[in-house]
Amino acid sequence: MIVHGGQPYYGQFMGVLLLDAQYPRMAGDVGHAETYRMPVQFEIVPGLTADRLIHHFDTDIVAQVQTTIDHLRARAVVGGCGFFAAVHQQIRELTPIPFLSSSLLQVPWLRMLYGDPIGILTIDADALNDHYLKDCGFSRDDPGVVVQGIDPDSMFARVYFENRNHFDSDVMRDSVVEAARALIDTAPNVRAVVLECTNMAPFARSVQNVVRVPIYDIQGLAHFVAEATERADYA
Repeated sequence: MIVHGGQPYYGQFMGVLLLDAQYPRMAGDVGHAETYRMPVQFEIVPGLTADRLIHHFDTDIVAQVQTTIDHLRARAVVGGCGFFAAVHQQIRELTPIPFLSSSLLQVPWLRMLYGDPIGILTIDADALNDHYLKDCGFSRDDPGVVVQGIDPDSMFARVYFENRNHFDSDVMRDSVVEAARALIDTAPNVRAVVLECTNMAPFARSVQNVVRVPIYDIQGLAHFVAEATERADYA
């Protein structure tokens, strides 16, 4: 048997595109290896923080993301922040492998599956405008979608926008749960919830205990695509 090389490491299936950050990662988070049921390869976009991507977006980000993806040797790539949706189409045109830029890509088919409204929990409701949603198949003004943000003064928001290197997980969970309760107060008939923020996923069960509907995130989308890409052999 002839074994061919050409790269320094092997076996990874999913590439994970991460922001340049030092905040902690819990299991369930997009940046924690134990989150995945398949081998993953992490790559950081140098100099790209959450604050820059969400609050100070610039056109250089597209080239930086593409360069980082070129370093990945994977069969699909996951975005480490839901706001990567802003570069979805440009990167998709440049990259031959699937680019799962954001959990928000799931919203249109979830509306077909469950009906309206679909709730979105995001780290910044004010920033989540059509610049980021233009390639996700819906608009911020769409009445079938309800957006609820995290309290901007909460520990959750401060950890990620200020790039803090520690947090209290109970306080972080409470911030996400508080946003979930606010979502239900606004839209008590919400049919499903999408977690825009990839760092919310460790608290998905706590959110579900409040909203009592299916919860979707980027990690689930990654596994969905992985299973479709390499099917199990049942025969």
